[in-house]
Amino acid sequence: MQRRLELALLGTVGGVAGLVAKRVVAEAWNRLIKPRRTDHRSKRSWSLVGEHHVPGEYSNVALARVLYTKVAGHPPSERTLRLLGTGVHWGFGVGTAVLYAVVRDTCKDLDARGGLTLAIAVWALVDEIGMSLAGLQDAPTSYPIRAHTSSLVSHLGYGLAVAATTQTLARKLRP
Repeated sequence: MQRRLELALLGTVGGVAGLVAKRVVAEAWNRLIKPRRTDHRSKRSWSLVGEHHVPGEYSNVALARVLYTKVAGHPPSERTLRLLGTGVHWGFGVGTAVLYAVVRDTCKDLDARGGLTLAIAVWALVDEIGMSLAGLQDAPTSYPIRAHTSSLVSHLGYGLAVAATTQTLARKLRP
């Protein structure tokens, strides 16, 4: 039981570090490439369950809005939606990092390579494909390559920070 708590702590701290790194990397990358909002192509859908987002809405915000509306019976206020969208993003980021910490505990050689694998898997399977299939964003083909590149780069920052943080803390907890 104590080891599970340690792994949850490693993953939680790693997830927070990863999400902060993701934001910092995204902001730096976007300053470097100067993305244009007009790059969005015509809307296309891959959704298997219908569209659940509104134009310009991030997928985590769309998911928060859909879940809140189903539970409460009415849409959330703008303020509540912003908070819930942030909560979805942080919850997923931290939860994924906890899962990484558990897997890393059984496969000690994951470290940086594992962090990059985590980043690419989350980017490709969740951000690029999963959210589109769930109707929470347009199909990946609707966005310009620079949007995909920016997303990939920020996810790489997340994965490397998660790996570095969990590895460092694991060494401190069990020298």
